[in-house]
Amino acid sequence: MKKNTRTKKIPTVTVAVCALNEEHNIQSFLKSVLAQKEEGYKLEKIICISDGSTDQTVARAKKVKSDKLVVLDHKERIGKSSRLNEIYAMLTSDIVVLPDADVVFADEHVISHLIAPLTDSKVGMTGGHPLPFPAKTFVEQAVNLTLSAYIPLRPKYDALSATGRIMALSKKFAKEITMPAETISNDGFTYFSCLTHGYKYQYVPEAVVYFRSPQTLYDHVNQNTRFDATPAFMKRYFPAELVEREYWIDPQDIQPLMLKAMLSDPIHALAIFFINRYCLLMAKIKLSSINSLWEVVYSSKKVIQK
Repeated sequence: MKKNTRTKKIPTVTVAVCALNEEHNIQSFLKSVLAQKEEGYKLEKIICISDGSTDQTVARAKKVKSDKLVVLDHKERIGKSSRLNEIYAMLTSDIVVLPDADVVFADEHVISHLIAPLTDSKVGMTGGHPLPFPAKTFVEQAVNLTLSAYIPLRPKYDALSATGRIMALSKKFAKEITMPAETISNDGFTYFSCLTHGYKYQYVPEAVVYFRSPQTLYDHVNQNTRFDATPAFMKRYFPAELVEREYWIDPQDIQPLMLKAMLSDPIHALAIFFINRYCLLMAKIKLSSINSLWEVVYSSKKVIQK
């Protein structure tokens, strides 16, 4: 009997990152990408786009030696949304992995885990499992305390894991997206596009990356104000009922976790409660003025610290 000699096609992958003043972490990030074991895929290219960086981001990225690395030095800052459209237009690989530049991959198998569900043509997008580094400042500890209440809910609430820190898209889905240049939430827009284009989203808890939370009050307020404004922005592009449903969290799920966090560290819990209430108020006040060229949160970019 004749044997079936057909072999399953190994998907090709492009890792693409938009960088803005990432000199502190860009080399650690790129090295963690290059350290990945190509299991079940072939790494075709690593694209590092500098969106108007004014520091040593480009110089340090170019010091990382790899024939797969392409560093694009754009002098003008036009925003991550527009740069993502450039990435999608030039994409030739079967899958694009889109991490933030201020993360590091936890191990050598992050990409393998992250892209595995994309072998199903019905899955258009996957999201990983970002975890914060241990806190070094009061504000950072307060922010991480909040995260400790929400991270356990990722398996149940997809929107909590669909973040720009680490996600992957199929080529087919990526080619269907046009990011609005003015959007403040690239990951939110991508997630809702996935759902409205008829694809499935898959959370991948094994795909762990580490990031640093904002370490100063100023940086946290800037970042969290933008996060709080995201639902209102998403309603400009997608049905309000869909946005509200995906961002809704059952109080019976979140309240026990918040109580646990508060009892474990009441001082930081009380501080972050009032800080976040202020951010929510500022999001409503500044909604009309927030745009894609948001203020850079520098303290979260110093990922590796001694």
